[in-house]
Formats: sequence, structure tokens, C-alpha cells
Amino acid sequence: MSLFRLGLFTLVFTCLLVQPDSRAQQSIQGIAAVINDEVISVYDVWARMQIVISSSDLPNTPEVQKRLVPQVLRGLIDETLQLQEARRLGIEATENDMKRAKADLEQQNKLPPGTLGQFLAARGVDQTALERQLSAAMSWSKVQRFRLRTNIRVGEDEVEEAIERIRANKGKPEHLAAEIFLPVDNPREEEKVRQISERLISQIRAGADFQALARSFSKSASAANGGDLGWVLQGQIDPELDAALATMEPGTVSDPVRTLSGYHILLLRKRRISAGLSAGEPAKVRLYQVFLPLAGQAPATALEESNRRLREATQAAASCDDMEKIGQQLGTRMSGSLGTLELTSLPLPFQQVIGPLPDNKPSPPIRTEQGVVVLMVCERSGGTSEEALRTKVKDMLLDTRTDKAAQRLMRDLRRDALVDIRL
Repeated sequence: MSLFRLGLFTLVFTCLLVQPDSRAQQSIQGIAAVINDEVISVYDVWARMQIVISSSDLPNTPEVQKRLVPQVLRGLIDETLQLQEARRLGIEATENDMKRAKADLEQQNKLPPGTLGQFLAARGVDQTALERQLSAAMSWSKVQRFRLRTNIRVGEDEVEEAIERIRANKGKPEHLAAEIFLPVDNPREEEKVRQISERLISQIRAGADFQALARSFSKSASAANGGDLGWVLQGQIDPELDAALATMEPGTVSDPVRTLSGYHILLLRKRRISAGLSAGEPAKVRLYQVFLPLAGQAPATALEESNRRLREATQAAASCDDMEKIGQQLGTRMSGSLGTLELTSLPLPFQQVIGPLPDNKPSPPIRTEQGVVVLMVCERSGGTSEEALRTKVKDMLLDTRTDKAAQRLMRDLRRDALVDIRL
């Protein structure tokens, strides 16, 4: 069970207002919390607070710092639990992981490669504190990918149900949204978490950067992307969140939204009418055909012979160039390129064959009014193939369930931890 011991906050807070000269001053400033015998120092809280203030465009004032302390300390406690769990599972952020993460930060901030350290120093940010934050985020991401996601199964019937929901949403509003999620694992934490969510909302409405605060404080998988949820369809998220988004104006931030798992802060960026599965450019295919003429009233034996000839002639074809050579060898004038066509403009029998047909693979023979044809897709553009759609929907379901599993694991880690808070 968790053990919380409250100290005299005001006595320790004065230490946070004094900028330390070095890590050596940690012992003077004392211990902020102990998590399973691992210490978070007052310096750690101060250093993380500088990251939050610098990245979120918050004013670096004593009042802002005082408001941030509970939020920052809660985040550091969770990070410590995540790092401890990752170490228990033999997972860590490698040197290459850290290099990529720093390079991403440089790119996001439009910095020349290798200048992140100078950028941080100019803003009074301890690079060691940032590295700890990055290490925790990447280690926890690996825990989710390699330990949680691999144990989750999504059935084909579930994928089909999700696709049907997308089809049903055609013509309905969908929302480009972002979130900050703060879990409530224990009823005793209800008021504290609600107050933290209200402080975050006040900071955002006063001009703080939503994405930076999401990266620092949100406990959802979307935190790594600044809380970005992408385009949200009706029924894709909790009903309480759906209802809140429906009443918001683009560019606004919600009040705290309570769900079964905790408090959410929503940012609505844009709203549009869903185009369902027909979103984007129409699906187009560049086709090549090998054709054998056959009269419409030809006997079944003649049809069977034409089918056999085409199958044997095209079975080894691996490109449209091969199809062209086969057409020349057969000497049929209607063999050749059909150009690039919209898939829905083709006869239904062609659509049914070409839709699932892999590129550069010959189709089975298809009977037409004038003969028998074998088709090959040289390339595709626009649209979404059925296979790609199913993969995308399955990934979406896996991501959602992995996020829920990670939230449950964090709840268990908090419940089982010995946490001694001294602020």
C-alpha cells in the first residue's frame, strides 16, 4: 500500500526559489520524496520545474513556481515508478535512443544539430534533468510496446465492427483534438487531481503551451506527441469526452472532464464532417491486360481452353513489362496498357478482382463480352485498400488497449509503492 507523509511545504518551498549553483547543493535543499527507497531531491523538483516553465512559456515567478510544485512532483514520482518497472523488466533507453530523442528536440526547436546543450544552458535548464525525463519516456514506451502490446489480441470481428462504425460516421462531425489526462487511482486523490487539472487549464488559458504541458504532465500514451489525438470519430473515445467535444468551439480548451479513469483536459483544434471511408483522393490503378478474344456464345470447352492458355502464359509474370511481352507473343491486339483509371469506374467484376489483388501479380482469367482477360496492377494511388484499412483500424484498436493496459499498470505501481512525500 502507498504511504504518504506530508511535511511543511512552505519551509522547503523557499529552497525552490533559490537557483542552485551545482548538484552538490542537493543535500542542502533536502529530499522531496522517497519512492521505494529511491530519492527525489528538492533539486530534482526545481530542475524539472525549469524545464516546464521554459518549454511552456510560463512566467518564471514565485507564484507560478508554487503552483507547479504539486504537478511537477507528481510527474517525477510517476517517472521514478516507470523507470523502476523498466529496470525490473530489463528494459532501458539506449545511447542511440537518447541521441535520436535529442535530435528530435533539436529539429522541433529548429536548432542546428549538436546545439541542444547550449540551448538549454541559455535558459537555465539542467541537461541532466532533461535526459532523465527523456530516458523515462523512452523506457516506458518500450515497456508498452514490448511487454504490454505483445500480449493484446484483436480479433477480425472486432476490426470489422470498428470499420462499420467508421462507415456509420460518414456525414457526422469529427474533431481534431488533443488531451491532457490525469488519472485518479484512489478516491482520496479526487480533489487533489481536480485542482491540478484546474491549475493546468488556467495556465493554458493564460497562454501556456498546451503541447509542452501535455508532454510534462499527461499520463496518456498521447503525451509523447504533445497530447495529439488526431481526428477523433464519434464513439472512438469515452462518451464523456465525445459530449464535451460536441459543445466546444475550435481553438478552445475544455473544463475538467471526469471519466471513470480520471480527469481529461481537451483542446479542440478543428472540426469537420466525416467523409467515412471515402476520405482522400479516389483510389486509382494503373492497369495492364493480356487479352484473348472469344465470342460471347462460345461453348464452355472453348472458355476453359482460353482460361488455361492465359493462366499458363501469365503465371510467371512479375511486372507489367512481362505482361507486355506476353501480349506481344500472343499477338492479340487488345493486350496492352489500360492507363490509370479510378477503381470505382471499372466494371464491378473488375473491381472485385483488382481490389484485393497484390500489385505486379496476374489476376485469374476474367470473362468479358469480347473475350477473356488477365489483369495486372502496375501501381496504385489515392484511396485506401481494404488490407491497408484493416491494418490501420487494427493498429488503432491495439494502441487504445495498450494505453489502457499502461494506465492499469501505473495504477498498480502507485498502489504497491512506498511513497514518502516530504514537501
